[in-house]
Amino acid sequence: MENLSTCHFEQSVFDIMQECNDNEESCKIDAITQNLTKDMFVLMGKVTSMAETVKDFPADDNGDFKEQMREFGSDAGTFLRVIFNYRSPAELER
Repeated sequence: MENLSTCHFEQSVFDIMQECNDNEESCKIDAITQNLTKDMFVLMGKVTSMAETVKDFPADDNGDFKEQMREFGSDAGTFLRVIFNYRSPAELER
């Protein structure tokens, strides 16, 4: 719980809400469905990865548990990037 309060995890939700307010088109169901369909292969890989992580969750070792949580965070981030078709500024420049 201390990690949640120090990392301000809730800020991610506010960032997504702000992005949807600024760019309503990217948050419409049609756009989200299209993004999910377009990157289904990536998402299936992440689902497989999450299933492997869940098998041994929670790990007894603190280091392993931290790694499991990092993997969950990475997978969740990938899902959000796919859903909203997020591209970093470097990707947009290419």
